[in-house]
Amino acid sequence: MKLTRNTTKENGIAYTLQTKHNTIGINVDTGDMQIFLQEQEHDKKGLFHWPGEYEMNNTSFFLSKPIGKCSLGKIFVEGVRFVCFNDEGLTEVTDDLIQTFGNTDILLIEKSEHSGLKKSDLKKLIEKVDPRVLISSRGYTENILKEFSFPFKKEEQYSVTKISLPNENSEYIIL
Repeated sequence: MKLTRNTTKENGIAYTLQTKHNTIGINVDTGDMQIFLQEQEHDKKGLFHWPGEYEMNNTSFFLSKPIGKCSLGKIFVEGVRFVCFNDEGLTEVTDDLIQTFGNTDILLIEKSEHSGLKKSDLKKLIEKVDPRVLISSRGYTENILKEFSFPFKKEEQYSVTKISLPNENSEYIIL
């Protein structure tokens, strides 16, 4: 699978996740997590933005109930557990929040510029979730996470398979 950031956010797509069977659009804007399958570049085939569990075209989706304006979405595809998250409106890291993440292979995180977790709580969240790969957006999130001294690599896109996921040390990617 290949994850690419859409810098224009055309049609509300912040990221595109290309898998063997699907092109999945991901919108992680604050308060409105949207995940959808695309038949063509600009058509939304299956749109998921209500809390619940869904399955379509060899892909499983889960959207959590909003916690304030915070959104969390999970995509299970090709044996990889991919979690998308923004922290809009969050003020603390609770055990319930950590349990919502579950076992996470790849964590795509968007940090709110205006309100959300303090830097120390964001670090605590990342350490407790302990993803095999952490992907951050360029800009505000990048600046916050650099303060944690994580060894980030800047990439234009990120490609991975279940077999190529890191086992011992996490990878930190900035798209």
